[in-house]
Amino acid sequence: MKYNFFTCFDVNYINIGLTLWRSLQKTHQDFTLYVCALDNAAYSALSKLAKNNSSLVPIALSDVEAADPEFAACKNNRSKVEYYFTLSPVLPQYLFNKFSGVDEFIYLDADLYFFQSIEPLRSELTASGGKVLICEHGFPPHLDFRLAFGRYNVECQIYRRNGAEAVLAWWRSQCIAWCGDKLDNGRFADQKYLDDFPTRFPQLVTVSRNAGAGVAPWNWPLRPSKNRWIFYHFQGFKFIARHLVCHNLGSYANYATADIRRVYAEYAGNLLETQRFLAQELGMEFAFPGKNSRTGMGICRQLLSAIVHRNLMGVK
Repeated sequence: MKYNFFTCFDVNYINIGLTLWRSLQKTHQDFTLYVCALDNAAYSALSKLAKNNSSLVPIALSDVEAADPEFAACKNNRSKVEYYFTLSPVLPQYLFNKFSGVDEFIYLDADLYFFQSIEPLRSELTASGGKVLICEHGFPPHLDFRLAFGRYNVECQIYRRNGAEAVLAWWRSQCIAWCGDKLDNGRFADQKYLDDFPTRFPQLVTVSRNAGAGVAPWNWPLRPSKNRWIFYHFQGFKFIARHLVCHNLGSYANYATADIRRVYAEYAGNLLETQRFLAQELGMEFAFPGKNSRTGMGICRQLLSAIVHRNLMGVK
């Protein structure tokens, strides 16, 4: 079974994104990861890696912009992060148009990590007869207020040709019109629009009921044990220093148990392995896995925030 995944990231997230890729290598025998490089440095690095790795296909953001001038024009009236949010429905449309022989694409946030194959979600979509699969946030009761940001998380979506196009076209039109990085009259970025998917397209959209998908800092205490996880969303994870990380669990009032700390320690180790891989293959050096554009003041702010929210954790 061939899987066609896609994601996007810039050079600041290249070792996070490539750690996702390396987790796919461990869990999927036959796959391609299409990566929309959000800056020239990422595209250059990915192009070099792709020469010896057929499972990696870089895509220049400029090519997507050339194919969709209306999307490109949005760069003039929104912030960088808002522009990237606007890309969410545009990129799968671009992929369907460019790769006519591919009937299914699976979007993944760059900060996901896979523990087993995504096949159960594909089977779930097939059984439903739908053409698009989305995942719920699965907030516990004490986080219900976060539903204002969306019942569903953009993190992982499956799109199938001859049906998904209608959903993507509607989503794109909404994002082109407005895609702000703030709450606004029931809207939030690209994500809140997903709330309309199941009611607007009931025959096309399936909401996953698999408890092993969409495990994240906000819901992991409600989910099954790790051996049943398909993937984990390491949202908000960052290195503060070489042996100090922010796990972001405390931001959702979730206590970091010994078991979940081991999960985060493992992920930190995987990021360090990717860093060594990048150094060996490309000569790319980073102070820490994650953003490489940090100032001393920025590190201090991150450290203070992590302390306040009880997000600090030491790693080897």
